[in-house]
Amino acid sequence: NAWMPFWTPDSPELRTLQADLLSPWVDDQTRVLRALGWLDAQPKALAWVIDDAGDAGRDDARLTTTLGVLSLPARDAPLLVELGGSAGSPVLETVPPRAMRVMQTSVPLIERRGAGSGVRTVSIPVRIGRSDTTTDAIATIPGARPPGVRVGPLLSEWTMPALMAGAPDVDALPAPGRATVGTVRRAGRPGRDAFDTGWSVYLECGAPAEESAGLDDAVTISTGPRAVPRCVWRIERDGTVHRLFGPSDLARVRVVETPSGWALDAELPPAAIDEDGVLRIGFVRETGEHRTSWPRRMTPGQDSPGRLPVDVTRWSGF
Repeated sequence: NAWMPFWTPDSPELRTLQADLLSPWVDDQTRVLRALGWLDAQPKALAWVIDDAGDAGRDDARLTTTLGVLSLPARDAPLLVELGGSAGSPVLETVPPRAMRVMQTSVPLIERRGAGSGVRTVSIPVRIGRSDTTTDAIATIPGARPPGVRVGPLLSEWTMPALMAGAPDVDALPAPGRATVGTVRRAGRPGRDAFDTGWSVYLECGAPAEESAGLDDAVTISTGPRAVPRCVWRIERDGTVHRLFGPSDLARVRVVETPSGWALDAELPPAAIDEDGVLRIGFVRETGEHRTSWPRRMTPGQDSPGRLPVDVTRWSGF
């Protein structure tokens, strides 16, 4: 287990508390009351999506969403967590104070699998004690269609201000010149080759020369459900490839240097794709001590990225 600090930094309320604590005109009893008031005003609960499809079953009508839930009560007491989104009864669990729990709920698909090429989301209501919040989860399995499924930009790890504010877009993009973007595309022959052959990942990894000299730089590709992955590979900037998990190596890997950094093109083996024709895929890039991921941001210490589910049986249709 690991302990991490959580509070709202750089806020007017925190600066006011600082002034009260340091002021020679505020007595000790008032300082205590104002500190307690500041604690009571902090968020009592946080919830965020870890994964949208990594733990999905074989039901084409729904996806399983994995959430991180954090209880931050002002007093030591367990809180009841209620997750909506399920087609049946809400998911209920008691969470101890100041502890993170991983919970799952079922999200019905809002359109037939593979019907569209875009990603659509639904809001999942979350109640922790008396605090209510919502978080958005993917509720579609998009179909892969030419020219390919867009990947990225990969997102920086959650920061404390962003997580406390429930704002997934705050501080999400890496520094200029360090973006990682690409596509998942097919080089196989539609209608002639099996649906699980010929799929490749192309990524462009920005790396300013003056900032990246001497830094380790690598991309990890994970496929299959997050809880039980099918294949995981790590591709380093020098072209070295490591199979971290799974029965198959990448069918082909090409790494090249570019004017703005480097790029990779990796052909996935059939073992990367589920038997039902869904590719569940996620990415992590580690540059020195900086880590980015896609399709979801990761928390410090998180060991595996979320996944995007993609129906790869629809490539031949426009």
